[in-house]
Amino acid sequence: MAREVTLRPASMGDLDTVTEYSRAVKWPHRSEDIALMMSLGSGVVAIDVETSRKAGVGYLWPQNELAATLGLVIVDPACQGGGVGRVIMSALFDKAGSRGISLIATAAGRPLYQKLGFEETGFIVQQQGDCTREARFAPGVRKAQAEDFDQIVSLDAGACGVERRALLSALSDAGEIVVLERDSALTGYAVRRRFGRGAVIGPIAAVSEADGIVLIEALQMPGFIRVDRMGNATEIGAFLDSVGMTSVDEPVAMQRGDRPSPKGPAKVLALSSQALG
Repeated sequence: MAREVTLRPASMGDLDTVTEYSRAVKWPHRSEDIALMMSLGSGVVAIDVETSRKAGVGYLWPQNELAATLGLVIVDPACQGGGVGRVIMSALFDKAGSRGISLIATAAGRPLYQKLGFEETGFIVQQQGDCTREARFAPGVRKAQAEDFDQIVSLDAGACGVERRALLSALSDAGEIVVLERDSALTGYAVRRRFGRGAVIGPIAAVSEADGIVLIEALQMPGFIRVDRMGNATEIGAFLDSVGMTSVDEPVAMQRGDRPSPKGPAKVLALSSQALG
């Protein structure tokens, strides 16, 4: 039965609700993880007309005038099946305007996204586990300094096709960045930050998977670590397997509309999160 809802802008006042929703669908996010994502995007909250209770939420993260990512789309379990998700998505499409939209789809969400015009473009492999290894810095790998930031932003923009300065600034504040330097130029970077049950390493961008592996090694530490790698980054996958970080999920990458093409030479090897890209 269709559920009638109204929409309003989301705010940080909705943090507890979004955190509660994420726990209901068994996502590992801490409240702090969700707050970071909410601070970078623009969201909507659906309100059930009959009960005046919140029924769902969704967020959009514009990257530039051409591209955006979409995520944190969660419908209250008590309101699922009533078309709330479709209403939220329509509002997020309005926010996106003419931008192409990228998202990572769970198995539950994929049928709706396909009906709304999204097409599969690949997949992501979520690998995680308890790491017992200490950080190892290969030649050319070092901790990032403040003066590296503009080069990191430029390298990342070439790898993913859009500039993500605000995202990288927030990740830098929340965690630690290492870079790979060759011939006085940065050729790769990776970020580690606190997330969920332990830490997440990502995004990772580098010219090769071998370079991506040495960046991961510089950020590894004893404890629970997660990496959301690109599905075709199989060398990184084999390395993660070898250190006990097994595959637990393979969600699908989807796209609606066009997205600027990467200009290289670095490529994105792992995501910062499945919502933010």
